[in-house]
Amino acid sequence: MKRLLAFLLPLCLAGCQKKIAGFSQINPLITQAQAYFNSVLSKSQPPDSANFRANQVRVPSWDRAEMRSLSVGSAVIVPITFQNSFYVSTDLASSYLFNLSQITKLVIFQDASAQYHYLVLTLIPDSNSISHPGTFAGIVLSEDWGGHSVIGPQRIGRPLASSGASERAMVADELELTVCDVIDGYNYAAGDPDDAETWEETTCTTYDLEGGSEGSYSNLSSGDYSGIGGGGGAGAITMLVSPPTSHIASVAAYFDCFTNVGGSDHSYTVTLAVQQPVPGTRDTWTVTSSPTGSTQASNIFNVGHTFLIFTESYGNTTITRNIGFYPALTVRPSSPSSTGEFSDDENHPYNISGSYTVNNAQFYQMLNFIESVNNNSYLYNLNSNNCSTFSINTLAQAGFNLPRTVGNWPGGSGNDPGDLGEDIRTGNILNMLVNTAPTAIHPNVGQCN
Repeated sequence: MKRLLAFLLPLCLAGCQKKIAGFSQINPLITQAQAYFNSVLSKSQPPDSANFRANQVRVPSWDRAEMRSLSVGSAVIVPITFQNSFYVSTDLASSYLFNLSQITKLVIFQDASAQYHYLVLTLIPDSNSISHPGTFAGIVLSEDWGGHSVIGPQRIGRPLASSGASERAMVADELELTVCDVIDGYNYAAGDPDDAETWEETTCTTYDLEGGSEGSYSNLSSGDYSGIGGGGGAGAITMLVSPPTSHIASVAAYFDCFTNVGGSDHSYTVTLAVQQPVPGTRDTWTVTSSPTGSTQASNIFNVGHTFLIFTESYGNTTITRNIGFYPALTVRPSSPSSTGEFSDDENHPYNISGSYTVNNAQFYQMLNFIESVNNNSYLYNLNSNNCSTFSINTLAQAGFNLPRTVGNWPGGSGNDPGDLGEDIRTGNILNMLVNTAPTAIHPNVGQCN
């Protein structure tokens, strides 16, 4: 079976630099280990071109080095800090991302003849390790500083509880590695910095990592890996979608300003507003330092958002209401369902939209559908009934059948703003007016008595 490891590597091209300071510890063994490793770096070969991690700026954090007793004797364990924030995921814990700076270690030890050796270990926890954080379990990549495999990828894990056997190290199944580079840039004209634009580009490369050969041997035991990696879940983050900040207590009252009037003197429109995680792409999520969209919890995921804007016009009167669908409680891939609730999304940004002109019957078919599901039995589900699914289903009440493209994210799949936005952009959808540069302002208009 081929296991998937996916790496997300955000690269900042906008002049961001981070200085990482280090200094030798007082402990003479750490000082000696640092001197040894500096001599290794002075003679090291260029990094393996296929290893993206080894080609990033990273340094041993000697100020956080510590001594540990391993099966090979005393060893110096040094966290490796990457200049930028890089994350890795594995199908052994598909709902989580792990910060590489928190799971990558430099291990230096001496053999029986007092010769120094080192390994760069990347210890990626599995879901079992996250649930039982006392002992590490997962994938271990053992490499030199240039990213060349010293030992084939190993699967460190607990056997089935019923077996009664001790923890063991196993050569991993064949691994398929996917590395995604997310590149942020900033362009501006010389002498006119206000006339600027930001951009983002995502590219992915997939390559295979063969498992260790038959009989490949590590000087370290599985217990050593637990001591080095600590408890599982170091640096683990997961996608969170949070309740709305502008909850609508009564949808019926929120829509009460609208009037169900036929004829040509009243016009009705509905707009499907989409905030894509990465505008102009089908990316289902991205990493950001300031999450927006449906995800405004304390995590780095931005999954975007989809909502609807209803407008009625007659004479000099215009009535507008913005509405989006959210979970009433925070959901995540491992716990994707919650009672759903609605939000006033008049202040929510979006980057692409599609609008329909409808008659009063179609308009009220959609409003009535939303009112009918405004109850505790109607569930939000991250995979099967999220904000995008709900908006698509609402438009279907008026006879508009939109594409239902399914995207994937760590730990789940379903309709999503990234795909929906591109379906709007490229689908030539019948009777839909597409706007790829919508106004940032779309307030609710009209006061109800």
